[in-house]
Amino acid sequence: MKSLDAKGLGLVELCVGIVVFTLFAESAVMMRLVLARKSIALMDRNYARLKGLQMMDELEAQANGNPSSGGSVLGSFNDGVSFNLCLTTDKSVSDPGDPLSDNRRTNGHWRYLRQVQVNAVDGNPLARQVAVRLWLCASDGTPSSPGLLLATTSGMIVPGVPESRGITVLSGATTLFLNQ
Repeated sequence: MKSLDAKGLGLVELCVGIVVFTLFAESAVMMRLVLARKSIALMDRNYARLKGLQMMDELEAQANGNPSSGGSVLGSFNDGVSFNLCLTTDKSVSDPGDPLSDNRRTNGHWRYLRQVQVNAVDGNPLARQVAVRLWLCASDGTPSSPGLLLATTSGMIVPGVPESRGITVLSGATTLFLNQ
């Protein structure tokens, strides 16, 4: 028989308290996991944007190094439909782990993959439309299909034009590089 002046917790109250505490702890752990994944994805996108701008600067320097044949020089950097693990357009770098490339290994394979596309521009034989795309690498080696697209940096490079401006478009993974 229950006494009205009893003190302390009963078994039912204790079980309800344990369930509430368990749900709170589980939601805190899940929130931490989701935030960690989002942080890594944000760092990957920012890194890819910066590497895309770096490669566009390298290509612009190559084109401006010889303004009379800048367009044809840029054509040699075209990857076509293939992909590359080196995150630089410097032809002397063949190791993806080189400090200039700065690709990293994750779970036994290279983390990032890039593709440079160079196309001629109608009306200006020296100008080239350039697009640099960076993906998460899905497997070791150079796969025929990459993972998640992180960033696209694109623009027109005209040799001999001294100043270029980079504009980040709010669409997420696209950066436009305009030569003015």
